[in-house]
This record gives sequence, structure tokens and C-alpha cells, in this order.
Amino acid sequence: MQLGGSDRAQRERVFHHNNDELITVDDMWEAWFASEERSWTTADLVKWLENSVRLPQYASIFIGMEIDGRSLPRLVFVL
Repeated sequence: MQLGGSDRAQRERVFHHNNDELITVDDMWEAWFASEERSWTTADLVKWLENSVRLPQYASIFIGMEIDGRSLPRLVFVL
């Protein structure tokens, strides 16, 4: 299922303005900072890519960009 124009826009507005009773951006960051994944090395992330999410085609990119657990959220700004 894909969200259409206005549905998606509405969900994004609600999400970023904390107009619901669900998880907030701050909640996500707090969870991220407390997570084990934040301390993953590039090798750990490559292992996860290959074995857990089955996206081995991205392994060389993660290695080349030296993406580790701390830098993983920054991919949002690169894409």
C-alpha cells in the first residue's frame, strides 16, 4: 500500500508536529542513542545488510563511505 498525495502530507505534518499520541522525533532519537546499533562498526552494518535485510548490493557503498552505526542516520541527508 502506498500513501497518496494528501494522505502522505497529512501523516508527515502530524508526525513532525507531534499532533498525535504516537512516537515523536525526539522519542526516536532517544531510542537511537540508547540502541546497540549505534555502536556498530562498518563491518557490523555490512553483516546486517547481507544477512538480516538481504541487501548485499549496498555493502560496497557502506564500506566505501565508511558508514558505521553513528553515521547511519545521516544517510537521510545524503539521499
